[in-house]
Parts: sequence; structure tokens; C-alpha cells
Amino acid sequence: MEQERFGDILRSLIGHASVRDLAKAINVDFSQVYRWMRNERIPHLNTDHVGKIASHLHLEARETQRLVQAQVYSLTHSQPGPTRKRSSQSRSEVVGRFMEQTYNRPEPSSPGAVGLRLASKEALPETVCESGAIVALATKLIANEWPDPSDPTIVISTQGEDLFAGLASAPELEQRWQQALRLALHHGWKIEHLWRLDRDIARSLHIVQSILELVEAGGYFPRYFDRYKLLRHPYDMVIIPRRAALLLLATNNAVSADGAVVLTEPAQIALMNAHYQQLREDSNPLFRTFLGEAQEVQFTLAMVESEANPGGRLSAMNGLSALTHPPSWNSRYGLVGTNAQQSGIVSEADMPRYIAALQRRVVAFEANIQVYDYLDICTMKGIRRLADDGRIHPHVPFVDKNYGMERRLEHIERLIFLLRNYEHYHLALLDDHEEQAIRNKPSYIITGDGHVFITGVSYDVPDKPTNMQVEVTEATIASAFREYFFETWERIAPPNKEKSSVIEWLTRQADAVRQHIRSGA
Repeated sequence: MEQERFGDILRSLIGHASVRDLAKAINVDFSQVYRWMRNERIPHLNTDHVGKIASHLHLEARETQRLVQAQVYSLTHSQPGPTRKRSSQSRSEVVGRFMEQTYNRPEPSSPGAVGLRLASKEALPETVCESGAIVALATKLIANEWPDPSDPTIVISTQGEDLFAGLASAPELEQRWQQALRLALHHGWKIEHLWRLDRDIARSLHIVQSILELVEAGGYFPRYFDRYKLLRHPYDMVIIPRRAALLLLATNNAVSADGAVVLTEPAQIALMNAHYQQLREDSNPLFRTFLGEAQEVQFTLAMVESEANPGGRLSAMNGLSALTHPPSWNSRYGLVGTNAQQSGIVSEADMPRYIAALQRRVVAFEANIQVYDYLDICTMKGIRRLADDGRIHPHVPFVDKNYGMERRLEHIERLIFLLRNYEHYHLALLDDHEEQAIRNKPSYIITGDGHVFITGVSYDVPDKPTNMQVEVTEATIASAFREYFFETWERIAPPNKEKSSVIEWLTRQADAVRQHIRSGA
């Protein structure tokens, strides 16, 4: 059995307890506790940190012993400091690259069928024996078939390292594969794709990156196995109802399928589909996707459900989160309700449950903030935009006339109130220089139960831009985002996240708004 490391044990023992409270109890900075949890640092044996941790967390004797053993092992098997730091940064750097690529992702290429045509009445081979040929055949089948309403779902599994999961090494082939999938969605197919993940966060986020375009097109449903480990030797499937099923097999290596059996008999296709359904039982949805303003209610309900669980919340945005709204706004005739009606993002029929969800969110915040940390990262430019122009956030479509100077002042004063009255609420403000160096786009929120909500712009099947929110629940990805957040938090200059300095800066913004109101401008 592999020996456990100190940070891994500490994370499991802390659970949903407040890291900030633990840090205060043992008299260290809370960022130091996060370094321990990430295995970047290990408390030395000549300190009493472990004893104080055990006392604060009320650990049983066996739990304390387990932590001590992990401490000794981690200290005796650790790499030199700089090497360990580089290793710890790698997960955060991978998320940083993902954020950069996601924000700067170009518009998807048109789902045309260039190079994807299947010759009329082309006979299918019985076997295919080369990876490129397998992808080419699968691409042509997917791009040229039209769905039957009674059986409209193509299913795909990816259980090895390469082929469909590793097309990044063959950009032209990957582009054709992505085009084929988008074309199938354009034709009206649904696609269910079953991924087997491992603990390689770079691979996982490449998968996420490659399928975001498909998720936003609608009709694409990625799932993942709830156990980490790629198959050795892998096998995979591509099943196009009524047309063909490809059984992909590893024949010359241990990591990827490089041969395929092509099945065309209805009974064979049905048998393959039945086997796929058995695999599906051991999987979970990788994403929940909310497209456009039409799904504002569903997104809000998902967020409320996640934030209602014990735990804090981390957010990085270009503007302020909805949790900073004055509570009086969250009513049928308050600012949020009025805006939702006038902008059309919530129907009259959905309004009662939408408002109820917003109010439940505030209740959950009031309960959790007593124990857990809520950390927000926002840009100074975003606050100035709010004060000067009345624009809250690019993805919050408030009707301009509803957000006058009095509302702006009320919002900033609410923010100051939160900082002054809630010990566990903290706000970091990126100045203009830090905004250039620190990626906070697209916006994302990490809830206490380990869900990540990413907000950005997507392109639907007709390639029109629309708002998109993605909820990710997979543990490895969520953990990497959490690590990335704290790496970001530590990079922010202390005056830009220290409460008194932040309050002082916000107070100047509020004073400017008051002066504007008094002048009647």
C-alpha cells in the first residue's frame, strides 16, 4: 500500500472545517495551512503544529497517529524545496493554461463536411488496422448519417490514453473529428461520450478543452467513470444506431486502440449497445451545461443546491458576485426580480421558484459564513465600472435604467458591510497591473462541496455567441481549480487583499458615488 502524504491526510481530516480558524488556532498564516494541504511544505518535527491541529480538530488517537506517520514519511521522502515547488505549481499552471485557452478560444470552425464525405453505397470494411484509418472511418460514419427520431443517440467510449483522447498530437485529425461531431449535432444527433479519466490533470483538462465546443453546441453529453485508472489494454466503442458499431482494440501496445472490428448486422449493433449500457451504469455526468439566458433559472437552482451544502466558496470574476447584492434586491419586486422580468431571462411562471432560490442562497450564505471562508477575487476595474457606468458584470444582464447611482451606492455599501461584519468574508481586488498578470477570465466559482461553475461565451450550432455556464463535479478537476485559486490568491499584493486596505479603497469609491448623487449629475 502506498504511504500517505501529510497534505493528503490533512485535507481529509479538515473536511469542511474552516482553514482560517485552524490557522488562527495554531498561530500560522492561513496560506501556510494551504501549502501543507498541497504538500508544498511539511511542518517540522520540532514544532507543536501537529499537536495543535489534533487539538483543534478534536482528532482521535488513531487519526493523530496517522497524521504523525504521514508527517515523518513526507519529511524523509520530500524533494528539495525548489523541485517540490515546481511540481506543486504544475497543476495550477495546467489550470492557468486551460483558462487562457478557454478565454481566447476562437469561434468554432463551421461544421461543414469537407473531407468527411462517405462515397455513395460505400462498403464498410470488416476490420481496420491503423489508428488514423479508424478515426477516418468513424469520422465519415458520424458525419454522414442522419438520426432516426426513435434512436437518435450516438455513443462513444474512450478508455485508453490515445486515439480519440490523444488527438492533440495530430491537429488535422483532431479538427476533422471535432467537425464530424459538430456536424452530427447539427444533423440532430445526440452524442453520449463516456470517458475514463486518470489523475493526470493535464489530460483531464485537455479533454475538457476539446469537448467544450461540443457541449455548447447542445446535444453532447460527456460522462466519466467514477474510478480513476485507464484500462490496460484498452478497448473502445463507437456506435451509430442502425448503421455500424466499431469495436476498437489494442493490438500492438498497452495504451491505445489501434485496430477495429466493424459490425453492421442489427443484432451485433444491439449487442454492443447493451454492453455500453452496462458500462454507463458505472459512470457519472462530467458536466452540467446551461446555455444562454433561457436557462438562467436552471443555473441558479444548480448554484443554490451546491452552495446549500456545508462549506465555503471561492470565486474569481471581472465583477462582483450575486452574493454581494443587498438582500432586499432578491424579491419579486426588488431589483433582481424586476430586472429578471424586464430583461426576459426568467418567465412569469418561473419567477416564484427563481426568487425562492435566490433567497435560499442568502440563507445558506448566512449559515455557512459563520464557519467557512468565502473568498472573492474581483478587479478594481470591475468596481470602477460599477460605480461609473452602472455595469455589474458582463454576464449579468441588468437593465441599465434599473441600476442608477443610488443602486450603485447601495451595492458598494453592502460590500463594505460584508467585509466589516463577517470575519470569514474576504475580497481581493486586482489592480490594473495584476489584472494583466493574473487570469481571472472566464469567471469561475468553486463551492464548498467541490463543484466548479465556469461562466463564459459559447457558440451554438448556428455559431451565434451566447452565454454559457458549465458545472463540473469531477473531483480531480475541481481540486485543481481550488489549487489554482489559492495560487492566484497568494500572488495578489497584500494591500489589495488586506481587509482594512480594501475597505478604505471601496469607501473612496462610495464617496465618489455620493458626491455624484449630491451634485445631481
